[in-house]
Amino acid sequence: SLMYDTLKELGNRLKRKVIFLCIGEKADPIIASPYFSCNFVGHIRETAKLNDLYNSSDFYLHLAKADTFPNTILEAQSCGIPVFANPVCGIPEQINEGQTGWLLRDILPERLAESIKSKIASIDYSLVSTNCRNHILENFSEESMVSNYRQYYKEILFKTLNK
Repeated sequence: SLMYDTLKELGNRLKRKVIFLCIGEKADPIIASPYFSCNFVGHIRETAKLNDLYNSSDFYLHLAKADTFPNTILEAQSCGIPVFANPVCGIPEQINEGQTGWLLRDILPERLAESIKSKIASIDYSLVSTNCRNHILENFSEESMVSNYRQYYKEILFKTLNK
């Protein structure tokens, strides 16, 4: 897969261990090189366990060909995890480019790995992590989401009543 090949390439380029945690699928671990392994942890229902997995991660990679508005990107940022993702569907609305993550615009694992490597090498991780958390609190907290939905429904009701 694109994600697997990109992470394998990234491990070789960084010359340090990259451990890929694949949540949602269950399989035997894959050790592809001295610099890359893939561990499958299956589906996680418990929020605390999922939070532990996010908090043990440095980055979140989401290379979907299509997706609506994936909660996993918001969950990762909520834990202060910078995100790398394809700019498809609603994903660009979730990431502040260069502040909370990066939109990847390539389909070749070698170029994706090089892009990720260059961004990792040049960031102030503590600042980006703080930006992620603040971005979620300011834009996607329960209070702001409920407020946005209420406003949306008011607009729909207003338009319906004024036809």
